[in-house]
Amino acid sequence: MGVVDHLSDGISSFTSYMPDIPAIGGEVDPNEQSLVLFYETEKLSMLLTGDMGEAAERELLKSWRWPDDGRVHILKVAHHGSKGSSCEDFLAMVGREDFTALISVGPKNSYGHPHGDTLSRLGAAGATVKRTDLLGQITLKTGGKSVTIGGFLE
Repeated sequence: MGVVDHLSDGISSFTSYMPDIPAIGGEVDPNEQSLVLFYETEKLSMLLTGDMGEAAERELLKSWRWPDDGRVHILKVAHHGSKGSSCEDFLAMVGREDFTALISVGPKNSYGHPHGDTLSRLGAAGATVKRTDLLGQITLKTGGKSVTIGGFLE
């Protein structure tokens, strides 16, 4: 997992990472190559995980520069909450008692996302889950010290 870019204004920063997942049988799952973004201020951190699955999550666990306490406040759940996203080890590393998990997913989608197993893992990790199929557009507002999360349909 390599740092692609890091931008900082001294108050907040964005870091982008590109997973380095080897091809299996000559094929690379494009979801495992999803760009990962990390936003951080002194009091707030967010991890935006694209469509990565368990292989990229495990690569991230091994090679990413974690925040001082190893946790994030907000996790954008990978791959619309598919069964192969948000493995227990990954959630144990990124989750905190008060973290929020955001799932971008269409209502009644043909894939059945988010998967029940993923929702169970998120619940066991202590996440408050916010889903676009239930809330519509989700908006995050922050001044860098706290965040307000609201759904269009709330």
